[in-house]
Amino acid sequence: MSVMLAANSSGIPHATIAEGILAALLEQDPYEAIPAFDIKKRMKLLAGTYETYRRTVSVRVFVKGGLLYLEQKNPFLDSVVPLIPEDDFLRNYRFYTLTEGVRQPIEFQAGPKGIDLSIERDRYHKVG
Repeated sequence: MSVMLAANSSGIPHATIAEGILAALLEQDPYEAIPAFDIKKRMKLLAGTYETYRRTVSVRVFVKGGLLYLEQKNPFLDSVVPLIPEDDFLRNYRFYTLTEGVRQPIEFQAGPKGIDLSIERDRYHKVG
């Protein structure tokens, strides 16, 4: 069995789409068979607004161009940085970013009460 895909545009993951169609035709779950689908699903799970205890500080995590980004805006900081995964398949939720050239760990923890985000000494909880 094979899949042929024709397109009149660029910038679309044609190979991943064809692999997903082939997996479905072979009665496989595309999210299990194609790593890119599972990664995208995990990124969507992590995206959202996170707040500290008593909502004193909030940050936003969003997906753009196949990467997660962390947006921080407050009176002292206004930044948007990419979150670089430590694991290529996002099996764990540990990332890092560079702050003034220094690697800064960032970790998401999924639990029964939702998703938490740790940045340095701060802990945030996903609220939206």
